Order: sequence, then C-alpha cells, then structure tokens
Amino acid sequence: MRKKITALLLALCLCLPWGAAVAAEPGGRAVFEAGEADAKGCFDVTLRLYDVRFNVFSFSLRYDPDTVRAVDETGAAVSGFDGFGEKADASWLSAIGTSLDTGSGRVEVTGYVNPGQSFTTDGKEAVAGVANVGASGVEVFTFHFQRTGTKPVSIALEPTDELPAGGSILDAGYSCAATYEVKLPTELGTGGSVTDEGTAGEGTAGSDPGTITVKPALTADELVQNSIFLQIGNRAAVVNGSVTAIYPGEPDVYAYINGAGRTMVPVRFVAERLGATVEWDHGVVEVRTEDTVIRLPVGSKEYTVNGVARTMDTATIRPSHGRTMVPIRFVAEGLGYEVEYDTTYHMAIISSRSWTMGGGTENTALSQANGLLVLYGGFVM
Repeated sequence: MRKKITALLLALCLCLPWGAAVAAEPGGRAVFEAGEADAKGCFDVTLRLYDVRFNVFSFSLRYDPDTVRAVDETGAAVSGFDGFGEKADASWLSAIGTSLDTGSGRVEVTGYVNPGQSFTTDGKEAVAGVANVGASGVEVFTFHFQRTGTKPVSIALEPTDELPAGGSILDAGYSCAATYEVKLPTELGTGGSVTDEGTAGEGTAGSDPGTITVKPALTADELVQNSIFLQIGNRAAVVNGSVTAIYPGEPDVYAYINGAGRTMVPVRFVAERLGATVEWDHGVVEVRTEDTVIRLPVGSKEYTVNGVARTMDTATIRPSHGRTMVPIRFVAEGLGYEVEYDTTYHMAIISSRSWTMGGGTENTALSQANGLLVLYGGFVM
C-alpha cells in the first residue's frame, strides 16, 4: 500500500457494474520481459498482462544499481520516472503513482482502466471500466535499462507491506489470482516469479529460487470486502469494496466530526448497508433489524436500544440538507458491528471483522480503501 492504491493502494469507478464483479479465475499472469541488450548494453523491459480481468494493477520492482541503471530510450541516464517508464499508447489506460528511486533501484507503477472505457482481447466480453484480457495479452508499460558491467543483471519483484507478492491486480476491489514473472535473456541474468492466490497473506519461500507462494489468511482484501469506510468530508464511501456516493446528487451530505469530537454520519446510509431499515416517526429515527430496534429522537442525547434507555454525549441532528446525522459508534455498535477511526486517512470504519489498528493487514486495507476513493471518488454523482 505505499500510501496510494495499490492493491494499491491503492478505490473503483461507479461506471463499473459492481454487482457483477467477481474475482478473476486462476491463471492470470503479469510478465516483465526483457529484450536483448544492444551494443551499448541498453534493453527494454515490457510489462504485459495475460488471462485476467482487471481495472487496477500495481507493482513494485527493485533492480541492482551495481548491475543496471535506469535510462531513457536514447540510453541517457534519468533521475526520475519520466523517460524511464512509458505507459502503453492506449486511450483506455491511465497511470498514477509512478516512481523511480535510482539510488535504491526501487520502481513503483500503478495503472487503471479509465472510467466508462473498456478493453478486450481474444473475444472476451466488454465491460465498462474493465480490461478483459485473454491469452494474447496486452502490453501496459515499457521500462528502459542499461547494463553497467559484466555481472548478471538483477531485476526482481519487491514485496512490500502493501504488496506482499510484489504486485496486485484488482477487479472491483478483489485481488485477482495471478502469477507475476520477471523474464531475462540468459546473457543478462536470471528472472523469478511470484504466485498471488488472490488473497494477500504471508509469503513463504517456495521450492524454486525467487518464487513466493502467498498463503490464504485474514487479508486486507477480506477486511475491505467486509467493511464500510467513511472519510471525513468526502461524499463518497467505500462499501464492501465498491465506491459509492453517500447520497447521489447531494454533495453536502458526508461524514464530519462535531465539536464534541464525535464522528457524525447519515443514519439511513449506514443503517441500510448494515441490513437495517430506517423509519421516521414524528421526530424520532427508528433503526430496526430482526432482533434490534434503536430509537433516536432528533435533538436529544437520549436514545433506546430494544426499549432500554441509554445516553450518548452528542445529540442526533437534522441539518439543513435534510438528512438525519447520528454518532456513528452508538448506532453501529448498537447493531453489533465494530467501529474504528483511522487518523492517517481520517476514516471511520464499520466492520463485521475485528480490526487491530496499526497492524500491517489493517494498514494495507486502509490504503486500499483510500486508493479507491482517490482514484474514483470524484466520479460519484
């Protein structure tokens, strides 16, 4: 997660039919393949994706500056990503969060399918906001290198806290099962591969050098898929891995922190996404599930849960925009959900899963949710 989407950071467009989105079938591949070096030792590495449906991808590479350097297409040394990495000339594809650190040899690249556009190969179904690629694959990036000595060239995927497999390919917030490879000609060096089973867990060394198998575990993807993220001041939210408007056409309705330090949220938006119904009864908001009834009088700090009187330190209010705002913790916890707040991204989190704030998996999930909002929050209406 770096602090952007990626996996990835690293948030997905409303133009995408979220209900139809599914995790990709196993067998996808991302291949960084180097060509032959020319007389000056210059060669290109192309990134191609095969047999995968996606709308976001993110990768982290590291090269050894003692064996190779980053250059532009003329062979001149570069100090940053511009000139070194080139996105494919494709109108459906955009890049974000690209970076190059020539000192450490760290390369980061994220690309996404432009909202409302699509790309297909091999007769695959066209879906707005999605690239659906078959066996012929698609080239998405090219990187320029120059060999600097006679030692074997070292270019490899770089696992990070946010990208445990060194990369991530996403389809509507789901991490796609795929293998990531670096292929080098024999005269340059030896490549390697990483297998991502579609869930980002702990990596363990495989039987082959340079191979990592990602074991299923409690993952960032699972946390994102089982949580609601409301960012302070943002009219978009991430709900179970999808970006949505809190209320389409009502930009003044968003989560905020009141003078008492409580996070206030629109009660109907939150409650209905937790499986509850919301009714308005003569100045009282009633939130109801099969076994729980919460009644919150507007303007009062008093409320009831299944008839039992309780008190909170801030009152339910109904601002000029007409949407009833309530303290998030009292309502969500009253319905049996966990509530947390992240100060880095200023997000309130409601989840059916327990979160350990500050943990690596949780930080990755937060980065994913923030990335979704950064990429696609502006497209909500």
